[in-house]
Amino acid sequence: MARTAVDCARLFRLPHALPTVDAALVIGVPRTDMEAILSEMAGYRGVVQARLAVELGRLSGSPKESSYRGEVVEEGLPMPETLISLDFPDGSRREVDLGYHELRLGYEVHGVAKYSNGATIADEEDKAEAATTIGWTLHDLRTSESREERMRTVSRTFRRAWLRRYGQPWTPE
Repeated sequence: MARTAVDCARLFRLPHALPTVDAALVIGVPRTDMEAILSEMAGYRGVVQARLAVELGRLSGSPKESSYRGEVVEEGLPMPETLISLDFPDGSRREVDLGYHELRLGYEVHGVAKYSNGATIADEEDKAEAATTIGWTLHDLRTSESREERMRTVSRTFRRAWLRRYGQPWTPE
């Protein structure tokens, strides 16, 4: 599986490579195995981008979440965290798909798969409402939206949250 993940990471753009790298990590393939394969492939086409994909690989809740994380990075924004736990005063805990803990900003990926696994739109709306009580803002990223629409939402909300948190506009490093 490590070699397959590396090959996909070499051959596909980041939004298409990350789901495979993330899946390898989820099933227990050590990142070091993928890094070792890459070190033996010096000079091969796509090795530089594969190293980035392996470095950015994370445990993720779904292939779409992984793909969207790659899109965010390609847009030039910082890579969002995955599977963020929000702890509530009543002792309950809820998970956010993607986001930036320091900005208290989260994104929920909505598609057919999420609702076929028992989640409901009402559950997601309740989560978003509850998140505001602890200072978080959640935004929806729908699989039915175009990449441009999703990235416009992420860019706008990230920049707004950054300005609110730090008092100055975000600029890439």
